[in-house]
Amino acid sequence: MTLVTRRLLSLSIFFAIAGAGGLLLYWQERHSQDAAEAKKTADKLFGFTKVDDVVGLSLVTPAGSFEIARQAGAAPDLAWRLTRPQGALAEKMTVEALLGQLASLSRSREVGEKLADGSVKPPTDLSIFALDPPRIVVTVTLADGSREALHVGKKSSFDGSLFVTVPGKDGVAVVDGALEYQVNKDLTALREKRLAIFDTAEVSALQARYRSIAKPGRTEVYRVDVDVDADRYTLRAPIEAPADGTQISGLLSSLATVRAKSFAAEEATAAALHTVGLDHPDAEVELTLKDKTSLRLAFAEQKQGNATVCYAVNRAGGPVLELGSSAVLGKIRTDVEDLRDRRVLHFDRAAVKKIRMQKGETTLAFEERHDDEENTSDWFMTAPAEHKVSDATLSGLLYQLGNLKGDAVLADAATDAEWADAGLEPPELSIELAAADGAGLATLLGGAEDKRGRAAAAKGSRRIFHVPSSALQDISFTVTDYDAPAAKELP
Repeated sequence: MTLVTRRLLSLSIFFAIAGAGGLLLYWQERHSQDAAEAKKTADKLFGFTKVDDVVGLSLVTPAGSFEIARQAGAAPDLAWRLTRPQGALAEKMTVEALLGQLASLSRSREVGEKLADGSVKPPTDLSIFALDPPRIVVTVTLADGSREALHVGKKSSFDGSLFVTVPGKDGVAVVDGALEYQVNKDLTALREKRLAIFDTAEVSALQARYRSIAKPGRTEVYRVDVDVDADRYTLRAPIEAPADGTQISGLLSSLATVRAKSFAAEEATAAALHTVGLDHPDAEVELTLKDKTSLRLAFAEQKQGNATVCYAVNRAGGPVLELGSSAVLGKIRTDVEDLRDRRVLHFDRAAVKKIRMQKGETTLAFEERHDDEENTSDWFMTAPAEHKVSDATLSGLLYQLGNLKGDAVLADAATDAEWADAGLEPPELSIELAAADGAGLATLLGGAEDKRGRAAAAKGSRRIFHVPSSALQDISFTVTDYDAPAAKELP
């Protein structure tokens, strides 16, 4: 056998051994993965994996026995209904959080005597784990009609984990103690507690009526048209004016999320409403939705000793709710002047690429320029002299202008005389905001000053605001105040 032949044979043997080793490692890895997957499956206590597989849930807890059924074809928020101990809408989030926990529930270990072969001999006395009888019983009904159950015992005093058993199977398992929070429920925890279920984006109008606290005996009424898609809110009564979107959206959000602390009565009978003052409510709100349906919600406060308790009812039917606080009632009782949109300017800050400021004989102009090579944008002063300026200062100016609000409305549709009296013809100062092509986006007009501030308006509008001194005093017409940090003299 030649030297070359011997070398080739050695290489062949080497590669054969390496290949066999690689296959062995691959087999071992696959075997380990399969074993881990098999153990994971064996440790799961429920066979279902998705909440959608469940059509029914039964709970027996220290607080009582409860049956919950899925309502086929119902809207998502109406998907679950309590059928025992009474008919009521169940809280979707609570039910599905519980089912999600069960779908992924696995034993962390088994309890009992470990035998020589590695198996565990289960304990015979289940009472010491509060499993004979079980403290809590959970049963789920699947879409195919089959059922799966779990018995839940007490918590471990060592680590807070729970002892559980699966009916029909030997053995006591230990699971994460977080399951306790999900399954140990009472009727109030399981039922829907929202006063009304609606999407705030579907509201097209809001009308509120409330008893005035500031003017006893007087009823205040306001109506707002809502166009969420266009981010437009318009007061229709008692005055016609733009409405403050933050205020209105905040009120709608509060109405959509107001929840019962407890249930004062299961039915809104005349006697039940009278008991809590809802026969003559302190406030009522009617929401008109885009599909032309409406919701009417009523609120009342009652003095109970030193405390004030707030109650609410949905006029469409349902229980009388005791609320945890009067916060939503406070949002409803908003003076119409506080509902007005007092922003002087409306513009998209990101669209502003040019700014021109004028006060007396002073004119400052700025332009944002984009460097294609560096892919950066920087602000430059273009008048009275061209140089780089502070991006942060210009960004701050735009933020300040975008949030500029009046503390009072001096006129909604000012006459020429009112415009002139406010010092707006001509204005004492102006700030023009424009897009890159020079198209105007908004112009602030500053008028006559008084001790508290000055008149202000937007060009093209006849609405005059009074803005406080603090709102405009930081706006500088001094060139050096806009210099970039590097351009300023070091101390």
